[in-house]
Amino acid sequence: MAERSVAATVVTYDAMPWVERCLESLEGTETVVVDHGSTDGTLDLVRGRFPAVRLVEQENRGLAAGWNRGLAETAAELVLVVNSDAWLVGDGLAELVRVAERRPDAGLIG
Repeated sequence: MAERSVAATVVTYDAMPWVERCLESLEGTETVVVDHGSTDGTLDLVRGRFPAVRLVEQENRGLAAGWNRGLAETAAELVLVVNSDAWLVGDGLAELVRVAERRPDAGLIG
């Protein structure tokens, strides 16, 4: 089976205490950050430290709206939804992809 494209989406709002660690754990993966009006330096950190990340700014219409926007911003076959105060450890992403490959009927894996 051909390797499937993978992306991650992260919704942020004043996420400075955690977002750097979160995005570090996603380096090498297409990542979309949807920011809901941060005023604590989150935007500057993402722009300066993670230039490969696609940063989308939108009005805060709730977490689900942010996830939906992030999903709309990528054409990847598999999209990991990551909270800004969470991060991957070890081979977490690879394991999730392996599960998705074994369970093509699954709509959501976590």
